[in-house]
Amino acid sequence: AARAVVGSGVVSAALGLLAIALSNGAQSGVAVTAALPLFFAVYWLIEAFGVDAAAGLVGRSGCRPLMRAVSGFTFPAWILYAVLGLVEALALRAGSGAGSGAASALEWLTLPVLGWFLVLSVYAIRAVYRVSALNAFAFALMPYAMLTLAILLLSIARSEEHTSELQSHHD
Repeated sequence: AARAVVGSGVVSAALGLLAIALSNGAQSGVAVTAALPLFFAVYWLIEAFGVDAAAGLVGRSGCRPLMRAVSGFTFPAWILYAVLGLVEALALRAGSGAGSGAASALEWLTLPVLGWFLVLSVYAIRAVYRVSALNAFAFALMPYAMLTLAILLLSIARSEEHTSELQSHHD
C-alpha cells in the first residue's frame, strides 16, 4: 500500500511538473507539486489515524494497519487528476478560443475525480470498519477536518506571534 501511495505521488508530481512547464505556470507551484509524494504519505497516515479515532466513537477502532493497507490503493485516482491537469495545460498551450474552452471543460472534469477519491475512501472505510455508508462518509471527512484544524491553529499562532512583534516594536 505504501508503494501505491508514494508511486501515485511520484507519477502525479511528474505529470504536474510537466503541466507547469507546458503552461509556463507559476514557479511557486513547482515546490508544492514536487512534494506531492510526501504530501500523499502524510495524508495517508493522517487518514488512518483520524478514521481509526472516529471509528472508536462507534466501538470499531483498532484497525489502523488494515486501514492503511486498504486505503493506500485509493491514491492512484490522483494520477487521473494529474493527467487531466496535463491535458488542460496542453489545451491552454494550444491557444485561446477553443483551447481555453477545452481547458475550462477539463478543469470541471477534475471535480468528479476528487469525488471518486472520496467514494473510494468511503468504500475502504466500510470494508475495514464495517460501518454504515453515512458513518464511513463522515469518517472519510476526518482527515480534512484534522488538516483544517492544523492550518487554523498555525494561523492563530502566527497571528499571535505577529501581534506580539508589532507590540514590541511599538513600545
